[in-house]
Amino acid sequence: MDELEISLEGGDGGCSNLTRFMVARKIHSEKILNWKGVLSILKDIWSGDDILCVREVEGNIYAISFARERSYRRALAEGLWSVMGCPIQFQRWDGGDSISEMDFSSIQYWIQVHNLPMEWLSRKNVEIIGVRLGKVVEIDDDLV
Repeated sequence: MDELEISLEGGDGGCSNLTRFMVARKIHSEKILNWKGVLSILKDIWSGDDILCVREVEGNIYAISFARERSYRRALAEGLWSVMGCPIQFQRWDGGDSISEMDFSSIQYWIQVHNLPMEWLSRKNVEIIGVRLGKVVEIDDDLV
């Protein structure tokens, strides 16, 4: 069978409301989570009015459209989010790429170490701990 190539044009703007504040989201879990349960938890985090549309892309990867920029920015900035005990990774979606082809291979975590003796509480020791776990992105200077 011959290959078929079709050239498409961008939309007429009818979908711009849905894609204006859209994020891609992956739930990091070995099992596929219950769709209705995930949607219910999302609506608890953001009001139902803030979420315009949630579409399953594949497995635990979803596209979420927010009605307001404030909610969109909150999803991206205030992580780490979780649902049903599994971490959720939000990424900005710029509209040109296929969400199923986005790279979800790494995720940022906030780490807190309890009961560290005061004499060991230093920026250097925080870096030593962080590097053992992955790449250190930021250290809270108020604590060291």
